[in-house]
Amino acid sequence: MTARWSAATETALLTIVGAMLVTVPLVGVQGPAHTTPMDAVNVIFAAAFWYTMLRARRPETMPLALPFWMIVMGGVIGLYVARERARGLLVIGQDVYLYLWFVATACMLANLRRLHAVLGLWAGVAAVVAALAVIDLYTGRLGGQFAAGHSRASGTFDNPNMFGDYLVVSVFFTWTLAASGRPWFWLLLPVLWLGMLATASNGSLVSLVAGATVAAAAHPTHRPGVRVGLALATVGLAVGLAALFHDQTAARIDALLNRDRGEVGGAAYKGWEARLPVWSVVPELVVQSPGGVGPGNFGRERGRLSGTYHSAHNEYLGMLVERGPLGFVGWCALLAGVAGFLRPVRRANRIGLRRVRVEPLYGLVAALAVHALVIEMFHFRHVWLAFAVLRALGAQARAEVAAALPAPAAPCPAEADEAAA
Repeated sequence: MTARWSAATETALLTIVGAMLVTVPLVGVQGPAHTTPMDAVNVIFAAAFWYTMLRARRPETMPLALPFWMIVMGGVIGLYVARERARGLLVIGQDVYLYLWFVATACMLANLRRLHAVLGLWAGVAAVVAALAVIDLYTGRLGGQFAAGHSRASGTFDNPNMFGDYLVVSVFFTWTLAASGRPWFWLLLPVLWLGMLATASNGSLVSLVAGATVAAAAHPTHRPGVRVGLALATVGLAVGLAALFHDQTAARIDALLNRDRGEVGGAAYKGWEARLPVWSVVPELVVQSPGGVGPGNFGRERGRLSGTYHSAHNEYLGMLVERGPLGFVGWCALLAGVAGFLRPVRRANRIGLRRVRVEPLYGLVAALAVHALVIEMFHFRHVWLAFAVLRALGAQARAEVAAALPAPAAPCPAEADEAAA
């Protein structure tokens, strides 16, 4: 933490953050280059922040700088062979804008004394959007404004999968608040869960389950061996039952994955069949352009080979094809760096500072990493805002730990002389 603001200044900054949280779901309202109302708030805030920093000549830390540099440099290298260089330059410009805004937002949030209010507002806004989507999908009372074709809930987002990702992030932030001594936030989780089910996004569902599993595994225990043993026994029992009833199990799984869109697991085969042809051209594109085909050029290159122009639908493969190995490693390193933000929070929990529980936050990072297997999220505003919140939580936890732990005692003069000798 680097600043101490007055109550009036903090209230003003909370208002700015509130504007971000209210506008971040408004993805369906788009302007030039897929900009949204949130971008107007972001640009004004980031410009004011960096003007103040540069004018005061006050240095600011740049979290995730190395992974971000790798991703951008991979994109620059890919521009040399890109067929649509203007598109590639626009994508890199969006990269830089999002990163500078992320740094500014993370710095501001780290110095807010009421950071829990930010998480609470996030949870509240997400619950309202989820409730509207569920009502519209199942009753049609809102004229289909929050449901894509009356079959999948899209909320205020551009598509149901992005909406599902936003709700997954919201679930884990709400879980964090509830587990950190604010039990009334448990009441919002069913609303968010119903909203996510209404999106019929299998990727969101799988990522939520994966994140919840990681959160449970990260929970502290004095008997980790017992937990590992129970987990192995459960897996062994499940495998044994599946082998014993192989035919029945296979039939049930097949029926589950072929259910109608909108049911749990519904249209999973359809989603897989749509993505598999997209991913099948990746080896050929990597061999043709090992340094990357250029940011935003995956669809163009795939269309040249197959006649269809779908995007990668996988952040890892998208980075590899468009930005080469440098971009792929940078994306993986970025996720690892975000997980590293939580180390101070975990340490604070271990020494009894339990203002924020760390386990759901680990689940959040895991959920994003899993969902990136079936969706491209690098330019999602809500993802970068979540990164900024995690960075701020880590910075505040580090300051709390430093204040709680006694400072190391200075050696007495005799000991200092002896050490020097």
